[in-house]
Amino acid sequence: MKLEQSIVWPIRHPELFARLGCRPPRGHLLYGPPGCSKTMIAKALATESDLNFIAVKVMQQLGYLNMFLMKIELNKNLKLKTK
Repeated sequence: MKLEQSIVWPIRHPELFARLGCRPPRGHLLYGPPGCSKTMIAKALATESDLNFIAVKVMQQLGYLNMFLMKIELNKNLKLKTK
């Protein structure tokens, strides 16, 4: 019920939050061990509130970040060698 109140209600009834002068939460963090239905809960809430659900795999993103940082470091080294 609390997840529904903090995710679905602000989307369906923004005028209530505006009238009360309170801001809805900006995000939620679901944590727990693998297989405890975090993704299923997030998908169900997105479906219930007519929102898109985009799954992001953190390890894949970290791989992209490492690749990007390695390119930056390589560019820095090349610039230092050319000076």
